[in-house]
Amino acid sequence: MNVGMSVSAQNTARVARKVEIKIQVSEFVNVDVQTRVNAIASASVSCLAEIQSQLLAAGEIKIEDEPELEEDLPEEEDEGEFDSSDEDEVWNEEPDGEREIVSDPSSGIFRRDNFEIRVVKDGDAWRCEVPQSGWEGVVGVKPFGKKAVYAVSTRMQVYLLLAIWLEDHHQDFLQNGPFGFERPLCSQKKLLDENRQLREILGRMFNRKTKDWCKKKDCGKSSLSRYLENVDLVWPEGALPLKECFGG
Repeated sequence: MNVGMSVSAQNTARVARKVEIKIQVSEFVNVDVQTRVNAIASASVSCLAEIQSQLLAAGEIKIEDEPELEEDLPEEEDEGEFDSSDEDEVWNEEPDGEREIVSDPSSGIFRRDNFEIRVVKDGDAWRCEVPQSGWEGVVGVKPFGKKAVYAVSTRMQVYLLLAIWLEDHHQDFLQNGPFGFERPLCSQKKLLDENRQLREILGRMFNRKTKDWCKKKDCGKSSLSRYLENVDLVWPEGALPLKECFGG
């Protein structure tokens, strides 16, 4: 193999991926709030990291325990509420120098830019290790930032509950690995019918105006399919998209 050609191909793929992420984030800016929340539920690892960077820059979120600005800073530093009319300008401005995107998409061994629930042997049992989101320590500051942080938190709770369900009900599947897989373990509807905790998480949304929880009409069925995007079950010998484990 020509090493030069291989390196060139890797660089081309990396640049193409960064362009794709930039396009995704640009589209994310120009849609309504609920569509943005839905996008966060299914975004790839790199895209979610880029969304976080943009929200930090816009003041929608912050790192918890981050030092507050000094009171004697120039007045222009205190801009008050984020004006949505300036949103496109703030979110699309070019950074100084090239920003690293959380993890290099070309460094993964399987689907590269997907979240990975890793299947590991633990004594006589098989366990599913849930990944971190990259949003640990992030808190919402403004209304949309709070919705974004909640959406990421819900996404990771869904991964955890699915991991526990697989451990409790499908040890044979975890042991056999991805290559013997022939059909879904169950339908998404059956999964929700039999998993009260998952049903409650996906069937509720926080109404910040009334400060109360309210039930979604579909009990979370429309949400589950979004959370099954861009996440894989990964064994040492291979990987399987998590959504393939559950039929419609």
